[in-house]
Order: sequence, then C-alpha cells, then structure tokens
Amino acid sequence: RLVMRDMQDGVLVVDEQGEVVQMNPSAARLLHRTGMSGGALAQDFPLLYGQYALWRQIGEISRDTLLLDDGVQARLYFAAVEGRNASGAVIFLQDMQRVQAAAQQIKLAALGRLTANIAHEVRNPLSAISYATELLKEDSTDAQQQHLLQIVLDNTQRINQIVQDVMQLNRRDRAQPEVFALTSWLEIFIAEFAQAQRHALGVLQLESTITPQVYFDRGHLQQVLGNLCANALRHSTAQLGSVRLQVTMEGERVVLCVVDDGTGIQAEHRAKLFEPFFTTAAEGTGLGLYIAKELCEANAARLEYRDREDQAGACFCVLFAPMAQVQN
Repeated sequence: RLVMRDMQDGVLVVDEQGEVVQMNPSAARLLHRTGMSGGALAQDFPLLYGQYALWRQIGEISRDTLLLDDGVQARLYFAAVEGRNASGAVIFLQDMQRVQAAAQQIKLAALGRLTANIAHEVRNPLSAISYATELLKEDSTDAQQQHLLQIVLDNTQRINQIVQDVMQLNRRDRAQPEVFALTSWLEIFIAEFAQAQRHALGVLQLESTITPQVYFDRGHLQQVLGNLCANALRHSTAQLGSVRLQVTMEGERVVLCVVDDGTGIQAEHRAKLFEPFFTTAAEGTGLGLYIAKELCEANAARLEYRDREDQAGACFCVLFAPMAQVQN
C-alpha cells in the first residue's frame, strides 16, 4: 500500500470479475475518482474494462494507450495476479503527459546549451558589423549610401532580436511556479504594461468577477502576457477597452483570455500560429507565440487560439493547471 501510494503512475488492483479492490492516488487523479477503492470497471470505466476483458481473454490488448478525460493519454500495462484463493490483475496507467514533459526537459537542457553557444558566437560579429556600420553612416554624406547603411543596421537589429528570442527558450527549464492571486497580479501588470507601451491607461482592461488562485512562474507569465498583449495592441484600434483580459472558470481550470477588437487572424494562418519563425509581420521574428506556448507548457498550462465566430478580433487563452492537480 505504501509503495502504491507514492508511485507517480496510476495503479489499480482488480479481481477476476473486474471489481476494483484498490487504487492509488495517481490512478484516482487520472480517472477522476474521489475514493481509493470499490467500484466496477465495467460500470465506472467501460473503456478500461474493455481492454481488461480482452486481455483476460486472449492475453493481449487492442491499444497500448487510453484517452482519458481532459485529453490526457495514459499508457496501459496489465500484470496478472494469481493466488490460491483469488485471481485478478494489477493495472498500470502511465501518464503520457508526464513522460513527454520529462523528455521535453532533457531536450530543452540540450537546446539551452546549444543556443547559448550559438548566441555568443553570433553576437560578437554582429556587434562588430553594427558598430562599423554606424561609423560609416557618420562619415558618409551620400543619401543612397546612407539608405543602404540603414538597411544593414535594421537587419543587424533584427538578427539580434532573433538571438534574444532564441535565448529565451533557455528559461523554460528554469520554471519556478508558485501559487498566487491572479486578479491582483493582473491589475499591477496592466498598469506597468500601459507605462511601458506608452498608451492610455484604459486601452487594456480587466474583466473578472472571480478572484482565483493560479499556479505559474510569475516571470514567465509576465513574458507570456507581455507578448500576447503587445500583439493584441498592435492589431487593435487602440481605443478604450480595445484589449481585454477576461478571467473565467472552465471546470476546474482558471482561463485567462486576451481579446482584441482588431481584424482577427485569417483562417489559413491559424494552424501555423505557434510554429517557430512563422510571422505575417515584416519586422517580426516569429518566435513570440512559440516561446509563449513553450513557457505555458513548462508551467503545466496550455496556450490556445480560439475562434470568435461572428465577432471581430483575436482571442488567445491561457488555461492554467487545475489546483487539485497541482496540489497532488
């Protein structure tokens, strides 16, 4: 019982008839059960029971993963339990999201070392090019030459911005999430954002009737929202209330949406929104939304774009991790 309790994988013990004899906390979380024992697989978890019955009949299962609630996938594994007085099985449920997160951490650690080295090697010659171009601009009086040198400067700044954005990927594996009050944090963020972007206080407005707690790295959330709000402001009409931060609840999740009154995003571009280096802006690097999505996933949250149907504007939503999941 102690071993089962502390396992990160879900574990169920069932008898020959498929009655649940015991269940550990991880399995209860994955299957959304409040109790740790009792119940019948056939009645409570028909998909799982179907695989169990097939396994008992032919010794194999038709699928090695099971799609659970909230879109969570769990890998299945059955181990027979045979005793003198009873028979049954131990069912293991491995949370694939946790496995993928662990693999992602390894990948990001390697990526972080690589990008740090590349950034260092690129920035040094880039600084030399930029400095030399500025000196040439000061000495030149020819209008055409001035124009060409300005093109060089503009592009060195763009490359430097790409380097800075790539280096931000290193921050994902340093997430330090904590629980804090979202609405009070957002009030401070709005005031600071208005000052930094030099727009009238009121263009960005908060809409919330709840005061939820969320689990996130504050620095990461600052970067995610800064990117989403800057994009929304750029494409909005920049009037009072043109950009709105809407805080709602969807089941157990706190949802924060950034909504603007702009022209929205064309249907053919939506599938590529979170791909690295995809951008429709001439001056953009195409890494902002990609990094925002990566930072959300590093904090057990999700970032998604939602179609507003007949309404104008774009809508990006951060779906925070359920507090019950965080506390477990």
